[in-house]
Amino acid sequence: MSEPTETVWFAWVPSHQGALAHAALKGAGRLHQAVQPLNDENRVGFPLTQVLSDSERGTLANDGVHVLAIDQRTVQRRAAVDPHQRLAQAMNEWFEHHLGRSASEVERPHKWERLGELVLVPEGSLTGHGWDDVRQHDRAEALWADVAEALGGRSLAVQAPIADDDFRSPQLTLLHGSSRVEFTAHGIAYRFDAARVMWSSGNVTERRRIGQLDLTGETVVDAYAGVGYYTLPMLVHGGAAHVHACEWNPASVEGLRASSALNGVDGRLTVHHGDNAETMAGLTGQADRVHLGLLPSSESAWQAAVRCLRDSGGWLHVHMNVEEERIEGWVERTVDQLNDLAAKNGRPFRFTAQHLERVKWFAPRVRHVVLDARARPPPDATRH
Repeated sequence: MSEPTETVWFAWVPSHQGALAHAALKGAGRLHQAVQPLNDENRVGFPLTQVLSDSERGTLANDGVHVLAIDQRTVQRRAAVDPHQRLAQAMNEWFEHHLGRSASEVERPHKWERLGELVLVPEGSLTGHGWDDVRQHDRAEALWADVAEALGGRSLAVQAPIADDDFRSPQLTLLHGSSRVEFTAHGIAYRFDAARVMWSSGNVTERRRIGQLDLTGETVVDAYAGVGYYTLPMLVHGGAAHVHACEWNPASVEGLRASSALNGVDGRLTVHHGDNAETMAGLTGQADRVHLGLLPSSESAWQAAVRCLRDSGGWLHVHMNVEEERIEGWVERTVDQLNDLAAKNGRPFRFTAQHLERVKWFAPRVRHVVLDARARPPPDATRH
């Protein structure tokens, strides 16, 4: 999207009067905000919304501003700082040029997400009244490119809810560019295919919290590693000695391996590709900590997680979606259930609730929470 040009009147004043002239013209409503002022030796030219009248020049003179000259110049408009303005401008230019009408009759996206150079707009965006003839236009891709550029990217896709399949696959319609992304978030580099890998931007506070834990010397099992939402913070920021990442989506495994290499932590990572019911069985008694980051519930992996902990105990980070008024009861029941699993599986420790993190609202009255449960040997075991 090239910057548009415009023929504008300029009022030229001595450079030393620039600040005074700027304030006076802006106060009078005559300063053209979308065009950059010009400098010419010892003069500065201020863009005007319209040519100044003799009386307006007289008022400026009374304010101590001497207008040396007024002329017209064809210049580029200043790029809008507000992305909403840039989007409106890009759409209006395309609509007027290709359809001969304004874009005001169609609804434009009001929110979006960026993953590197890929801009994701929500489901239902760029559709509906007035959009059919746009999508069928042979120059539609030029508009998608302009929309992506206006929103700070190079590629554009429409996002839809996560698919209800075994891999929780993302569903997006790519309109322009590539779905392969690379970006850095909170000091961690990620690389994956957004058309094949789910990415949850809403869990940023929990990713940061997990990364702030001191995991020095620890071996961690991440039961639902994905592309590394928690695996990478534990390695990069937490300093974990080793993470065993369990993941069965081949696209997520590909992204996790690529991202771990980008961050230089692949030497401390083992990726177990397959069903964690099978892969975690091979990690019995090896973990100081197990992360259980599946929503709406990670309960299917609790028994395997208990088995993964060393005999000396450790930590489980249990994610769950829970109705707000039932959170306290859920914590108590979860601790009881973990202790039952420990007893049934011959694990010599008992669990207690150490911390509950309310991550975000998942739905009305339903919160995404994380229980940090600590497993320690029972008191009588420490006396021998």
